[in-house]
Amino acid sequence: MSSNRALLRDNKHAVEKEQVLKLIRAIVEVGTVRRDSETKNGPGTIPISEAVMRAVVAVAEHPEDPFRLICIQTLAEICKRPFPVCPTRSI
Repeated sequence: MSSNRALLRDNKHAVEKEQVLKLIRAIVEVGTVRRDSETKNGPGTIPISEAVMRAVVAVAEHPEDPFRLICIQTLAEICKRPFPVCPTRSI
């Protein structure tokens, strides 16, 4: 199942949503890709698809979702990174 579908499922699938959020946070933390991988110079990107970002935003906007605060924190961490989000097909 794709990560954006997992995030949009109801709260009966809380374990699955938690695992998807852990994966997204791990990608943000260590998955930042530098454009010039040999010299580690130049701006990099965070390889997360637009659909996944939209799913995280949708959860963050839903006041009754128990994962709302962690999604807000994840979005804040993505925004404070000096790298733009790179649109990819999937994470």
